[in-house]
Amino acid sequence: MKLQLQIGSGRILIFMKKKVNKNLLIFGTGNLGRTVKETAEAIGIFHNIAFLDDYSNNAIGKCSEYKKFQKDYLYAYPAFGNNRLRSRWIDIVEKEGFLVPILIHPTAYINPTAKILKGCLIGANAVVNTDVVIDRGCIISAEAFIDNGSFIGECSNIDIGAIIKPNSIVNKMNKVEAGKIYSNPNLDVYYSFEIGV
Repeated sequence: MKLQLQIGSGRILIFMKKKVNKNLLIFGTGNLGRTVKETAEAIGIFHNIAFLDDYSNNAIGKCSEYKKFQKDYLYAYPAFGNNRLRSRWIDIVEKEGFLVPILIHPTAYINPTAKILKGCLIGANAVVNTDVVIDRGCIISAEAFIDNGSFIGECSNIDIGAIIKPNSIVNKMNKVEAGKIYSNPNLDVYYSFEIGV
């Protein structure tokens, strides 16, 4: 860290330059882990990306060894397809002080009114429309379409090409299979959600 003096608008401004740790540790080298890595690389803000996995030669350590890497990796993403396992690991790494990022592929469309919570992955060419709420730890796969006013519950998985029709609720820890069209046909009233209450 060093101080730098800069003249601006007749004042002396003091800036503190500090090297920011933008390294990402991905838990799991399976299909989801590789997708997380590809998405993180496409975003282009992470300096270094590495895996933890109990059974892979491509990993720098086992998942249980995560504390060893905390100094070098500020961000952690549990990339487990099992929704409950992913939720549990999000709790673990957050408790240890890791930051769990929101990863949105550059080709995805996110409406400005949508709310996406930490730990979500939004895949390539996915669409998240007006007033959608996506709770923490959700996987919205490539080409998935979440239409207006829908709510996706915590650590759910909307698979490739699935369509969530307007004003639908997907309960937490749920999965909508690839290519499926999901709706709540009896839901015809306005609703709102408060996350974390």
